Amino acid sequence: MLAVHDLFFRYQKKSPFLLSGLSFELKEGELVMLLGANGTGKSTLLGLLNGRLQPDSGTVTLNGTALSSLPARDRAKLIATVHQLPEELPGFTVAEMVMLGRTPYLSRLGNPSGTDREVVREILDLLELSPLSARDMRQLSGGERQRVMLAAALARKTPYLLLDEPTAAADPAHRISLLRLLKNLPWHPGILTITHDITAAQDFADRYLLLDSTGKLETASALNAENITRLYGKDAVFFLK
Repeated sequence: MLAVHDLFFRYQKKSPFLLSGLSFELKEGELVMLLGANGTGKSTLLGLLNGRLQPDSGTVTLNGTALSSLPARDRAKLIATVHQLPEELPGFTVAEMVMLGRTPYLSRLGNPSGTDREVVREILDLLELSPLSARDMRQLSGGERQRVMLAAALARKTPYLLLDEPTAAADPAHRISLLRLLKNLPWHPGILTITHDITAAQDFADRYLLLDSTGKLETASALNAENITRLYGKDAVFFLK
């Protein structure tokens, strides 16, 4: 279980806290969606959950062990993160980019094993990327690039996935198919995904984390007019089912 207890964070010591007193748990096998307006610290929270950032106070633990005490390679085998797409991508092929997801498992020489190659083939098939495997990343559309970055994370087969708007660049059909895929991954990871897609969140999330403009977090089992208005304003209620 990935657990957060009474977490506080700010980027500068004299500035107000961006995140204040956050506590929640993410269990294997559940899909939790994190909602909140732009600038509330959602991406920052993912950085705290994967160990890239350190809290001012509070704890992040993984199966009872402080995340900060784990070597980076061990953390990478347990938690995979998909960030928002960078503006520039290196000139790797799709298959090479997905193989990079296996980096924590590669030998010191960086040579993929037969298992690594098999996992990459499996994930390429799973995300319907096999026909693009030899394509240069720079030749892909935004939605295709996003699927490749997700594939690289899935290739680690970690028990936890942290996803920063993983379907933002996808068309409606691919958005639904990707969310359905995440919901039904055969190794049943715990998934925390940032989203602004209220309708899709209602269809696929097991529960919700709602981050407001004051840096406070609440857990909700349903989205309703009250909590959506608090997060985004009353016009956002239009997207509720």
